[in-house]
Amino acid sequence: MAETAAECAFLDVPYNLAQAELSTRGKVRHPDFVFASGEMSQKEYVAFLSAALGNVARVSAPGAVHFACIDWRHVQDLLQAASSVYGAYLNLVVWNKTNAGQGGLYRNQHELIGVFRVGEARHRDNVQMGRYGRNRSNVWTYPGANGFGAERLAHLAAHPTVKPLQLVADALKDVTRSGAVVLDTFVGSGTTILAGEQVGRRVRAVEIEPRYAQVAIRRWERMTGRTAVCEETGASLDDWLHGPTRRADQNSRDACALLSSSESSGPAASLASEKTPSAASPPRRRVRTRVL
Repeated sequence: MAETAAECAFLDVPYNLAQAELSTRGKVRHPDFVFASGEMSQKEYVAFLSAALGNVARVSAPGAVHFACIDWRHVQDLLQAASSVYGAYLNLVVWNKTNAGQGGLYRNQHELIGVFRVGEARHRDNVQMGRYGRNRSNVWTYPGANGFGAERLAHLAAHPTVKPLQLVADALKDVTRSGAVVLDTFVGSGTTILAGEQVGRRVRAVEIEPRYAQVAIRRWERMTGRTAVCEETGASLDDWLHGPTRRADQNSRDACALLSSSESSGPAASLASEKTPSAASPPRRRVRTRVL
């Protein structure tokens, strides 16, 4: 983050559930996440959430709004963890999905999103009770992963808990200015990066699992028509995957990637200095990446 503070964070934290409890009964199956996949006790999970939220709050501006996704089983854990981190609990949003998923007595058709403010400074409010045309309530209706239409299987294959792009984009527009820095430390398949690109926000994102970091990069490349490159080395993802320095274990649990979306507003804005594109390849865009 260097000297830049986040004005907003959108966090899809792991819910401490095994993938068998998250995934659909269809064709797509995912392995468990590297942590918080049902192995933690309640006390451990609350401590994990406190640390994760606290890390993001420490690099956020006073008054920054944080969105944290959670399920109904663990909403109390999230609120308990958040109480020691944030200056205010602003609301609890219900993501009302257009299709029901798995469940027990009742099939699950919603997820929850805690909305919190960092510190005591006033947060930005672009909704203002519909004064400027943004008529928003705390019930957000968007399709779930099993209702994304023709791209349904692609979304499910990319990540087990993918969020709708428009849901994230609308959330960012509610509480940030154009060009604001947004942070996502559980970026998964990159939806927050794409949402930031769509609405002109600058996203800083972290993903610990290489397979999802690669998906995030590919999605951004498809969206923008550009090639993301490492800011330190100038290498693209393909260079890293197929080059002589490629790691033998691409699925190492210790690997992570740090991604960044556009530095200035607008989908075509430049992140940093770009290499001159050749006629045979799309333009390359420098993206801060790191593999540990």
